[in-house]
Amino acid sequence: MKSIDVKMLLSAVLLGGFGSIQVAQAAPLAVDVGVNNYLPESVQLTSANWPLGDLTPADYAISTNVGRDFTVGSGSEKRGVIRFSYSSSGGKSCLFTAGHDLRESFGWFTATQTPYQWADGKSQGNFLATCTGKVVSNTPGKGYKVMFDIK
Repeated sequence: MKSIDVKMLLSAVLLGGFGSIQVAQAAPLAVDVGVNNYLPESVQLTSANWPLGDLTPADYAISTNVGRDFTVGSGSEKRGVIRFSYSSSGGKSCLFTAGHDLRESFGWFTATQTPYQWADGKSQGNFLATCTGKVVSNTPGKGYKVMFDIK
């Protein structure tokens, strides 16, 4: 009978201890985004997978031959993707994506995780546009910078 009391006591202690454990959530990784518009007309933000907050798509408009910079939070430190589109009144549109994750590699004794970032642009409008993206810098654990061009 005493063993049951010990089991119950042990269970109560363990459950009580687990109840006080707090799970830390990772902060979003900052992605500094630069978009250059080389079209003969301005472009408008037509979609984005992040909350715009107090801003509107018009706040992200880019005039001809001008660049625009902004910062977006993207997922956790381990994985995240941003996706957005810019379109012109002339029927050219680009879908831009950037993201990061951890790539695993296996050595003789241990597996290691290496941060990996990417950026890409694809034409998706009625008329062909040249859409490019590239990662230009990285600060491990804090964020990275990507540049996109629409021509």
